[in-house]
Amino acid sequence: MIVLVVAIVLAAAIASMEPRAGRSLSSVGHISVDLSSATSGAPEPVEGRVVAVIAADGRREAVGPGDLIEEPDFIDTYPALDTFFDRQTQLAAALRDGLGVVIETASGNEVFVPIRATHHRLALLPVTFWVQLGVAVAALLIGAWIFALRPRDRSAQLFALAGVGLFVSLIATAIYSSRAVAIPGKLFQILNLGGAGAWLMGAALIGLFLVYPRRLVGPRTIGLVFAGCAVAFLTRVLRIAPTPALSQLPVVIALVALALTISWQWRATARDPAGRAVVRWFGVSVLLGCTAFVALITAPQIMAMSAPIPQGYAVIAFLAIYGGAAIAVARYRLFDLDRWALRILTAVGTGVILIVIDAVLVVVLQVAAAPSLGLALLIVTLGYLPVRDLIWQRLTARRRDRARLFDMVSEVAFALDHRTARWEALLRAAFEPLSILPADAAIDTPEIREDGIELCLPAVAGAASLRLRYLRGGARLFGRDERILAQDIITLLETIDARRRQYDQAVVHERLRIARDLHDDVGARLLSALHGAAPETRSALHAVLDDIRMIVSGLGGEPSTFGALVADLRHEAARRLEILGIVLDWPPGADADAGDRMLEGRVARTTASIVRELISNVLRHADASAVTVRLECRDGAIAGMVADDGVGLSRAGTRMGHGLRNLTARAQALGGSFSLVPAERGVTARFCLPCAPTPEQGVSAPVGQTKATR
Repeated sequence: MIVLVVAIVLAAAIASMEPRAGRSLSSVGHISVDLSSATSGAPEPVEGRVVAVIAADGRREAVGPGDLIEEPDFIDTYPALDTFFDRQTQLAAALRDGLGVVIETASGNEVFVPIRATHHRLALLPVTFWVQLGVAVAALLIGAWIFALRPRDRSAQLFALAGVGLFVSLIATAIYSSRAVAIPGKLFQILNLGGAGAWLMGAALIGLFLVYPRRLVGPRTIGLVFAGCAVAFLTRVLRIAPTPALSQLPVVIALVALALTISWQWRATARDPAGRAVVRWFGVSVLLGCTAFVALITAPQIMAMSAPIPQGYAVIAFLAIYGGAAIAVARYRLFDLDRWALRILTAVGTGVILIVIDAVLVVVLQVAAAPSLGLALLIVTLGYLPVRDLIWQRLTARRRDRARLFDMVSEVAFALDHRTARWEALLRAAFEPLSILPADAAIDTPEIREDGIELCLPAVAGAASLRLRYLRGGARLFGRDERILAQDIITLLETIDARRRQYDQAVVHERLRIARDLHDDVGARLLSALHGAAPETRSALHAVLDDIRMIVSGLGGEPSTFGALVADLRHEAARRLEILGIVLDWPPGADADAGDRMLEGRVARTTASIVRELISNVLRHADASAVTVRLECRDGAIAGMVADDGVGLSRAGTRMGHGLRNLTARAQALGGSFSLVPAERGVTARFCLPCAPTPEQGVSAPVGQTKATR
């Protein structure tokens, strides 16, 4: 900051030493003046080309178009270059104590304009001077900012050197390219040596992309790059090139070398998404800024053409380099800097802009010091800060569907299985990592590792500790905000999961209460009624007691084995069929292979309901003499078959009723199947149920009428 302030003061002081009649438009040799100092009438602005300087003794010193060119490096011969500097000395001497200048207007008239004596000489400096000074300030500030944060990093050092080089070059060119007519030739030649800064910038940028984001060469190669650029600069200073214009040809060569270096980095980072993101954004910004300046200024002059815009405005192209660097810090952690570093720069920028606006109000608009500071503060508060915040949000914030994330957290917390898959889907939606891998060791809180490449998460939702690699598909690196978001998601998930477990416990307690009431009260009353019931009602009471026992077992959450379920169903079916003299073909050992297999309560209830409903249909409608039942448990599923030798579906003349439709719905609700297969005699019913249905498949089936028809 100290160097910056001293350089700006010196540059402004040197530039304002030249006597001026108005603000220069030196790129085309025109000036705009205020004739109020030369006439007694109202202020009348006029534009034209300076054609002569009137010295103090009244001598007229002619000014030719060649005296007003911005950049002398493109003069054809070295003798002509020496003549140009001599003419600058003569014109500067004539201006120092001169009376004024003669301007030729567009209509061909000549107007004498006296040199203005003013205490506000800075107000007469042209816009191009302040533009070049502004770009120089941005280059030095951003380069020094990154270097101050990582002083030992080679890439940060090279980037800072590029900023210093551009600063030196633009400070010099801002003085001589914005002159009104002439400055002393010796001073012009000294300022012209500022071109060394441009070559320092070129060497630093080429060296930067040779070591960042991937180190491609060693220190010796970087030294050779700097040596080559030094030689290119000396070809102009020592006049080794045949003409001054040809000394600019190495600029184009250096630009090609920079493009090749960036391309080399692009290829080297093919499997490094974070590095490629830096090359894609920062590399393109550097190449765009340098190419734009060379195309607008250097290339036309080499080809003996006029530059399309003044050099003082063309330097704005270099802002692409440093603006791209600031944005890359925000989005891709350029030079491994996080967004907090960008906040430092924006805070400093706010102060600089406040000072600049205040200076413009005081010097240019000649507003009093006290109100100018308040007005500058108002402009910054109402104008700059809202725009800065908007740009900051666009650069650093990524819109997330918070409602969607909350829904996904709820899905993970309430899922009964596949929770790991749902948890990983949530992490992909929130962070878009390239990969999700198991962590090497257990951790307690989210951690950022490998300088932001990896985010490690603790075990949660039934999943082990995980590692998320490459945020947003490699476009950015994990930072503080991502770690906080991960912690918030984990905290929310754990809170919802704890509430769900409390709810499940309350449900279990209520089911146990209902089961106890059914067993102790309803079951006891039915058992008492069974002892005194008539023989024709005992079968129905036995069926009711069996249903209650099955319901109580399910409500209590008591798991049952496949063997116990089959034994109960066989005993019940035999008792019911015996009343009508129907023979049951269901030998005890036919399905004993998986007798110890544990079944969920809902699977056992659905299996029992299907077998009972099918036995009821045989009793009511089949007119059968024998029934065959088989139940098997293998490959994670229960396969059942109930067949009779009755009249069949066609002879019964009835359609499938609510009972059979409910059996189909119950089986499908668990992810199973149910079907009726007509035969020459009777009907065969087949069903298949998974032993461990998914939560989505475990939804209760619709309950229809219990009375069924075939």
